[in-house]
Amino acid sequence: MQPDYVHSYIYRGNYYFEQRNYELACRDYQIACTKGDCKASKFAKEKKFCQ
Repeated sequence: MQPDYVHSYIYRGNYYFEQRNYELACRDYQIACTKGDCKASKFAKEKKFCQ
């Protein structure tokens, strides 16, 4: 995985989310947010999957 490629975290977060591993999904979404893309993080928080 390329650590500076924000979409890597979103894609992996989506995989975890589909597996119902919300803790790991939220972690990856938060990392993506710190790198500039907060859409997935905001969605997961609105749906109460993440804090």
